[in-house]
Amino acid sequence: MVELVKNFSFESVEDLDVPTVQPSVVKMAPASEKVTLRLMRPDETVSLARLIYRVYGYTYPRGYLLP
Repeated sequence: MVELVKNFSFESVEDLDVPTVQPSVVKMAPASEKVTLRLMRPDETVSLARLIYRVYGYTYPRGYLLP
Protein backbone atom coordinates (compact mmCIF):
# COMPACT_ATOMS: atom_id res chain seq x y z
CA MET A 1 0.00 0.00 0.00
CA VAL A 2 1.24 3.48 -0.85
CA GLU A 3 0.19 6.59 1.02
CA LEU A 4 0.98 10.07 -0.33
CA VAL A 5 0.56 12.88 2.19
CA LYS A 6 0.80 16.65 1.67
CA ASN A 7 0.27 19.03 4.56
CA PHE A 8 -1.29 22.28 3.38
CA SER A 9 -1.09 25.67 5.04
CA PHE A 10 -4.82 26.21 4.46
CA GLU A 11 -7.99 24.51 5.65
CA SER A 12 -9.74 23.93 2.33
CA VAL A 13 -9.03 24.28 -1.39
CA GLU A 14 -12.01 26.64 -1.51
CA ASP A 15 -9.78 29.11 0.37
CA LEU A 16 -7.38 29.31 -2.59
CA ASP A 17 -7.63 32.00 -5.24
CA VAL A 18 -6.94 29.87 -8.31
CA PRO A 19 -7.62 31.21 -11.82
CA THR A 20 -10.04 29.23 -13.97
CA VAL A 21 -8.33 27.25 -16.72
CA GLN A 22 -10.16 26.19 -19.85
CA PRO A 23 -9.83 22.48 -20.67
CA SER A 24 -7.80 21.61 -23.72
CA VAL A 25 -9.04 19.45 -26.55
CA VAL A 26 -7.92 15.86 -26.05
CA LYS A 27 -7.70 13.37 -28.86
CA MET A 28 -9.25 10.14 -27.63
CA ALA A 29 -7.67 6.77 -28.34
CA PRO A 30 -9.59 4.56 -30.76
CA ALA A 31 -12.04 2.10 -29.20
CA SER A 32 -9.90 -0.75 -30.54
CA GLU A 33 -6.95 0.35 -28.37
CA LYS A 34 -6.01 -2.42 -25.92
CA VAL A 35 -5.80 -1.44 -22.25
CA THR A 36 -4.09 -3.38 -19.49
CA LEU A 37 -5.07 -2.77 -15.86
CA ARG A 38 -2.69 -3.73 -13.08
CA LEU A 39 -1.74 -2.74 -9.56
CA MET A 40 0.74 0.10 -9.21
CA ARG A 41 4.31 -0.93 -8.44
CA PRO A 42 6.12 0.72 -5.50
CA ASP A 43 8.73 2.23 -7.85
CA GLU A 44 5.96 4.19 -9.61
CA THR A 45 4.93 6.24 -6.55
CA VAL A 46 7.14 9.24 -7.34
CA SER A 47 5.77 9.37 -10.90
CA LEU A 48 2.21 9.26 -9.53
CA ALA A 49 2.93 12.10 -7.10
CA ARG A 50 4.43 14.19 -9.92
CA LEU A 51 1.41 13.49 -12.14
CA ILE A 52 -1.04 14.54 -9.42
CA TYR A 53 0.92 17.74 -8.83
CA ARG A 54 1.14 18.45 -12.57
CA VAL A 55 -2.61 18.00 -13.01
CA TYR A 56 -3.92 19.53 -9.76
CA GLY A 57 -1.06 21.63 -8.39
CA TYR A 58 -2.00 22.53 -4.83
CA THR A 59 -5.72 22.27 -5.58
CA TYR A 60 -6.20 18.50 -5.12
CA PRO A 61 -9.07 18.44 -2.62
CA ARG A 62 -7.93 15.40 -0.64
CA GLY A 63 -4.71 14.51 1.12
CA TYR A 64 -5.00 10.89 0.01
CA LEU A 65 -5.93 8.70 -2.97
CA LEU A 66 -8.17 5.70 -2.61
CA PRO A 67 -7.36 2.59 -4.66
